[in-house]
Amino acid sequence: MQAWPDLGVGLAAAAFAGAVTALLCPPVIRWLERRSVLDVPVARSSHTKPTLRGGGIAPALAMTLAGLGACTLAPRLGLAIIWVAAGFGAIGA
Repeated sequence: MQAWPDLGVGLAAAAFAGAVTALLCPPVIRWLERRSVLDVPVARSSHTKPTLRGGGIAPALAMTLAGLGACTLAPRLGLAIIWVAAGFGAIGA
């Protein structure tokens, strides 16, 4: 019996999510720029220039896709990945 039976599935899901994030980031950034989705700094801000908002969209989508794929091989792991992606979406997007 394997000590970590879902380790391979988890590593594959992480690699897939990383690759999809890398592919999705440029088009998402262009989309946000076209729509001027900016966080304009105020006195309490830690940044001094307007900064794009919505940077978590690409990783949240990638993790959701990875979780859906992992559900076919390791349902509990896949659901855990989807919950983390939902947290990304709720906090960052």
